[in-house]
Amino acid sequence: MRFSSRPRQNRGIHNRKKKIVSSIAVVALALFVTAVLWYGGLLSGNDERQAQLSGLDKDRLAVQFLDVGQGDSALLQTPNGSFVLIDTGPSDHRAELLGALRRAGVQTISYMILSHPHEDHIGNAAAVAESFDVEQVWMTAESTQTATYLTLLETLDEQNIPVTEARAGLDFVLDDVSCSVLSPLRDSYDDLNDSSLVLRVTYGEHTILFTGDAEQETEQDLLNAYPAAELQATVLKVGHHGSSTSTSESFLNAVAPRVCVISCGKNNDYGHPHMETRDRIDAINASMYRTDLQGTITITFDRTNFVVQTARDEN
Repeated sequence: MRFSSRPRQNRGIHNRKKKIVSSIAVVALALFVTAVLWYGGLLSGNDERQAQLSGLDKDRLAVQFLDVGQGDSALLQTPNGSFVLIDTGPSDHRAELLGALRRAGVQTISYMILSHPHEDHIGNAAAVAESFDVEQVWMTAESTQTATYLTLLETLDEQNIPVTEARAGLDFVLDDVSCSVLSPLRDSYDDLNDSSLVLRVTYGEHTILFTGDAEQETEQDLLNAYPAAELQATVLKVGHHGSSTSTSESFLNAVAPRVCVISCGKNNDYGHPHMETRDRIDAINASMYRTDLQGTITITFDRTNFVVQTARDEN
């Protein structure tokens, strides 16, 4: 009796097809499950963040200390949705900054405040002016001849954006959020860092002190010029990325912050934040947050309470 081998070949092909279809189905199922878990994780993370904020009143000031590497940038959103941008970080983190602003829903910036004309603070200011509707700019009187600074001036002129030379005593109020310039207190300093605009932002019972890159010489001027009550703050944006040349013991004691935020780049060439600064902050029992370790740090305030959230856990 003769048996054809063809049926066995057909069965083999059929079995291989079944295996291929089964494999595709398994892969598709795995991708589907992964997507569901990933999406569910996002929802859980968002739910957790919202739960953390649920204890606050609906009228809130949100301050994001943006992760822009070795530089400074902070975005303030007032209770009615107006935006204030303090510094813009270095140009090598332009995509990160512009992306963060867009994710926050920024279209118009009521005030762009530039603490001093170093590249790690104004590196993206021209790009911001070109990308968003900036209503006005505050800058220190000090200038430089760097390409970054000159390009910024040209861009502000092209965009017809009003520029104010900010000095101590200048202030504004936006949606019950007040911002006052405390320094510079001199016409000029030997160190450009000391010419930084020092800003006191107040909402309800809270004050946030932004110090740019101000060194201990400026800190001493502040201690001499203001009573301690006017320097006290809930949150201190630590000067000069945590350098030991800023954030003196006497200044920290006067400010008496509950939270200190340090903006610096991971594994930066300067060793910021310096151990001496970290030790001084630890000595006053303030909570310390760092953009190099925790990414963007968001502090949300109602008139009496606040919540701190970080983009990632410290690592």
